[in-house]
Amino acid sequence: MTDQPQQFGNAGEYVDKAKDYAQQNPDQARSFIDKVEDFVDQKTGGKYSAQVDQAGDWVEGQLGLPNNTNNPLPQDPAAPADPEMQIPPEQTPPPADPQAPPAS
Repeated sequence: MTDQPQQFGNAGEYVDKAKDYAQQNPDQARSFIDKVEDFVDQKTGGKYSAQVDQAGDWVEGQLGLPNNTNNPLPQDPAAPADPEMQIPPEQTPPPADPQAPPAS
């Protein structure tokens, strides 16, 4: 090992500060992410536009930004797409007992 000090010892602290700022200012954070996406698209001639968009969505998710109707984050595929289609808790069947014999 070397005797040099660790260069990124406070990285977690900076990430936390970035998340806090992004959550308090989601529009500004999205604007910055969009500008970075546009810059990368410009430099790559749009060749990787789909991947750049996915990366931007991933960054938004990592920052904990709420869903954006212009650029929604991927949803849990197991969750119903429409909240009105959810079964109310009082109508949800109880979970099956794993030790119960199979029904005949």
